[in-house]
Amino acid sequence: MLCALAALKGGVERVLKLRLLEVLISRADAAGRSAARLSELLRVLLGLIAAANKLGPSSRDVEDLLGQSHRLVKELGRRHAESLLPILKTERARAADVAVEAFLLASLFDLISPGQKDEEALLGWSAEYLSRDVEEGRGSRAIGALMSRRGSLALVKMCEVFVDATPGAQKHLLIVLDEMCRRSAATGDDFARASGVVLAAMESGSKALRMAAMECRLVFDTRVPPETRRLLAEAFLDSTRDFSFSFDIEKAETAVERMGAPAVDPLLSRLGKDRAPNERARAARLLGELARIAKTEPTDEKGESGFSWLQRKLTDALRRLEAASLDVDFPDRGEVFCALGKIISSPAASIEANAIVARTLLDAAASSDPTLAPRALEGASFLASSRRATPELIAETLTLLKSALDSPEPEQIQTTSIDSVGDTVFEIHGGERYAIDLPIALSGLERVALAPNCSSATTRGIALLLLERWKDICRGTRIWGPANASALNEALRSIALAEKCDADIRLEIVKGLLARLTQTATMHAISEILAADDTRSSSGVALSVGFAILGRHDAEGRFDETDRGDILQALARIAARKILVAPASETTQTPDAFRRSVINELIKGAKDNVPGAARALDDLSKNDALPTELRAEIERRIRTRRELVRR
Repeated sequence: MLCALAALKGGVERVLKLRLLEVLISRADAAGRSAARLSELLRVLLGLIAAANKLGPSSRDVEDLLGQSHRLVKELGRRHAESLLPILKTERARAADVAVEAFLLASLFDLISPGQKDEEALLGWSAEYLSRDVEEGRGSRAIGALMSRRGSLALVKMCEVFVDATPGAQKHLLIVLDEMCRRSAATGDDFARASGVVLAAMESGSKALRMAAMECRLVFDTRVPPETRRLLAEAFLDSTRDFSFSFDIEKAETAVERMGAPAVDPLLSRLGKDRAPNERARAARLLGELARIAKTEPTDEKGESGFSWLQRKLTDALRRLEAASLDVDFPDRGEVFCALGKIISSPAASIEANAIVARTLLDAAASSDPTLAPRALEGASFLASSRRATPELIAETLTLLKSALDSPEPEQIQTTSIDSVGDTVFEIHGGERYAIDLPIALSGLERVALAPNCSSATTRGIALLLLERWKDICRGTRIWGPANASALNEALRSIALAEKCDADIRLEIVKGLLARLTQTATMHAISEILAADDTRSSSGVALSVGFAILGRHDAEGRFDETDRGDILQALARIAARKILVAPASETTQTPDAFRRSVINELIKGAKDNVPGAARALDDLSKNDALPTELRAEIERRIRTRRELVRR
């Protein structure tokens, strides 16, 4: 042991250094019998870490050295905890290197268990360490992860250092706080403190820090105090003025939508004429989305139930939006009508306003206004798909949706150009049917078909209508463009997967989609439908589809690398069915032959690291639908592959 320590002091090459540390680990009991020797050993170890860190925090020397060093100190702590603890504290207090300090803090976490007297001091030191870091480096990530497992006390310490932390540290602290609040042990006080930090970052932070704050998911939780969520909604909405990229603005908007009832007042305040046109239109749109996904709030301190509070807020929103719908100067009345439909479809919306809003939406949807009518129809489709929808409302909405679906194609799409500040701007007219009307009609029909109040007969009629339009597209008699064809494919898939869809219609949808089996989205839709409808009536079609997908390989038996992962996923879904049946006269394309072929392809895919292949194999090996001998064969081949990888 003494020779090993002397050699480490003198400096040796990397491989020998690691072997010497192995020797010390094996002699940890003897190494710690003397407090002086233990202190000397630790100082040598810390010197090695500091020297290696100068080569770069991501160097291989640091990687290997830290791993062995942690093992050594952990073993020393297991055998000599009482002697080691004061030495670690002393060294931490005088550590000048960030890597050394992080190492010492991590070692202290191993020795100081939750609830011990030194825990609060350790969490304070760790929070201070995190607050000084200029970026989210290796040490910060390690200490942050250790802090996140220590619960409320650790969260308090991090909140205390946030204001004085470096900008880089503040971003990392937000990430750790957000992670801690997603743990099941998080308390209401934890959410109150953490959301207060997020609010501070939004109100006084830089643009970059505010962007990081908007990534925090804790702000959506109903355990965040309502007043804090109201202030957060204000801050998020105000920040949209500073962002240029749409995805940054969408982050803020999504967060506000999910803040629930406390965000209603900040949005209503932005409907006024004193606000910019884009702010007013955004407020209307977000009010609709907020109502569509709003959750009931907890009972407040005054005893008002969360449902009553949400109902009161949505009633306020309906009243303001009804007034805005009559304002011909509102920047985007279409957003207002769509939002009205989303809000009134909420279970928390006032039932008394139902008839008035429904009539408003249907009249606007039947109007000749090319801008307003589609959005009003979209709003009506939300109401028609809600539990409060009457048969009469559903029927009237369906008539309008079918009319929009089959409205005349534009004779010609016109393009005009205008000069704007030295640049030429092109305006395209006549394509609104493809960009607005059709998507709204398709999504509306899908929404109504899947609605709880929609009868099976109505769902069947919608499915047949959409299937006929799909066949028209495949025949080339209708040209709707890729986006609308994809939306139609998705609508048919969703209807076929619904429990209320009749088995014969489901099978007809599968047969109709087969015309474009080679398209990835359609292949996934077919395989998902066949996987869900695991019945004898679909077993023959499922097997035929499976062999058709297998037939997509080239002359050398390989699938196109671009589509390979998707193909393997689709094949695995079909192979996992309980029922696959071939005609009695069939001797080649049998269920067993299909499953074995799929397993072979998945084995090759796993070998080539195709995403999802290994997981699909593992799932099949545990699937009771497969014969026992076939599952055993899968496990054997997986085991063989793993052994080859180890070698």
